Amino acid sequence: MGSSQHDLWNSDDGSSWTLVSNSPPYGRPIVFDNKIWVIGTNKVWNSMDGVNWALVTDKPAYGQIDGAAVLDFQNRIWLLGRPYNNDVWYSQGPVQAAAWRWMNYE
Repeated sequence: MGSSQHDLWNSDDGSSWTLVSNSPPYGRPIVFDNKIWVIGTNKVWNSMDGVNWALVTDKPAYGQIDGAAVLDFQNRIWLLGRPYNNDVWYSQGPVQAAAWRWMNYE
């Protein structure tokens, strides 16, 4: 563990780690609704175990996400501060995670 490679690990105690996958989908990971979600530029994926991944959408409305933060708040996935936009996007909850909405915060 500790590599900068694109891999996924888990641990029950924080000391002993097990490699789950060395090729999960690429993007911003978050745990939401008891699943691992990967929020990517062109796709959103989720998984119950980190091994088997389901494509939620291949056309998210938000576009480029480099530099954005992803977080879970009020039963939604939030995408904050895309480069050159400083906008906010959020999902419509666990069932409609493919349906993203833009929020004007000014």
